[in-house]
Amino acid sequence: MDVGTGLLAGMPVRVWSRLAAAVVILLSCGACQKDSGKDSRDAPSGVVFVLVDALRADRLGCYGNPRPTSPNIDALVKRGTLFQNAITAAPWTLPTMATIWTSLNPSVHGATRISDLFQHDIRPVAKLDESRVTLAEVLKENGFKTGAFVDGTYCRKPFGMAQGFDVFLDAELPGIRLNVESMFDWLDREKPERFFAYLHTVEVHSPYSPAKLRPPKTETKDLVWQQIDSVLAEERDRYEEFNFDPGYEGKIHGYWTVAKKERRGLEPLSEPDQKQLFALYDRGIAYTDYWIGQVIEGLEKRGLLDRTIVVLTADHGDELMDHGGVEHGETFYDEMVRVPLVIRVPGLAEGRSIEQQVGLVDLKPSLLDLLDVPHDLRMQGRSFAPLMRGEDFAELPAFSEASIVPGEGSVRTRDWKYIKMHGGEELYDLRADPRELTNVCPTRADVCAEMAGQLRAWRKQNTEIAEQLVLPAAPKAEVDEETKERLRNLGYEE
Repeated sequence: MDVGTGLLAGMPVRVWSRLAAAVVILLSCGACQKDSGKDSRDAPSGVVFVLVDALRADRLGCYGNPRPTSPNIDALVKRGTLFQNAITAAPWTLPTMATIWTSLNPSVHGATRISDLFQHDIRPVAKLDESRVTLAEVLKENGFKTGAFVDGTYCRKPFGMAQGFDVFLDAELPGIRLNVESMFDWLDREKPERFFAYLHTVEVHSPYSPAKLRPPKTETKDLVWQQIDSVLAEERDRYEEFNFDPGYEGKIHGYWTVAKKERRGLEPLSEPDQKQLFALYDRGIAYTDYWIGQVIEGLEKRGLLDRTIVVLTADHGDELMDHGGVEHGETFYDEMVRVPLVIRVPGLAEGRSIEQQVGLVDLKPSLLDLLDVPHDLRMQGRSFAPLMRGEDFAELPAFSEASIVPGEGSVRTRDWKYIKMHGGEELYDLRADPRELTNVCPTRADVCAEMAGQLRAWRKQNTEIAEQLVLPAAPKAEVDEETKERLRNLGYEE
């Protein structure tokens, strides 16, 4: 039985209130998958999990962007399954990645910001505690070789994200190319029968410039770094090829110091400046897409593609001034919480576009199901593999929380979005108003109240589940100077 996030989510509040307590008992079953009786040799034997940090769904061609930002991702969609309504757990990286790996909601796994938003140093944050069982740990216990090749900050070891990985290349190489090549070096060296490879990229993330294609500061100028310098020079040239606003002559050039001045509540960008902001963002997507194409080509050349699940998703989106702000972390509008999700399973649901709503909290149980890995885990997500197989799948509301502003959250269906934010309430009719421009909470008080009740009941349910699991509190991350510098470069310091 699948329990947790989805068990009660589709029920009216009056029914939910009577049954919420039962979740604490039922959670002991987890999203369990015992031995299915199928021959696991028939299941795929590898996974390549690509996480593109801060990638909005609506900026990809397969989600309707007319600009040619994503030809390789679009080609992957034709060979796999496109999820039109995939919803993230939180609007920033740390709680979302912890949810993806554990299938626990942020308020249950605890890897969320725990300090004052406005202090003037790198803010202490909680890390994912070792007591939380990750996807990589489950796969490793079942004979998979596990390797991570990450660039970024909150996806790193100081925040507890290396649990279960045999190899964890911890933001040691600048840029997606070197990490892709390292992933294939690992696969070529290990030649694993079963494997899980995780690639985390930040070329789409602010500051929307090729700064991450420069090597780290070092006094050593040996042959290795000379070779890296040469590679990065090639990549800077490649990056510059993707220029979607060549005639622009204004002030927006992608640097964080410029974007920071345009934060929420300040003077809006002019139309040319906003156009340039999107062009810079889209350039990062197009550059990343090139290397995603190389990932697919590399798997094909090695004869791995026909036995490998490929996952392409994002941890959250980016505002880009759609609702008056830049960056991410605070809001729950669709440019933030509706993320791309493409899953290619050999021989399954090829070329399908799925409208039913799913959550990133569902990824872990879904992958274990698709890989036919038996388990007895406590998870809040549920497998959507039956949906990919064309079977019945009940659609449930999706919840998001853990904004950097305490107390905020949202609940979304395909028809409605309710947001508790900035001390008020917002409700959007997503069918009539997909850009979420008109708050109809005053005129649709019935729907507003119903969804507010769902959010309250869901939060209560999370509290009960956390108590029942008796997990230790998430510890404070030890943030070293190198990690602090990466945080500053990505804009996480006031």
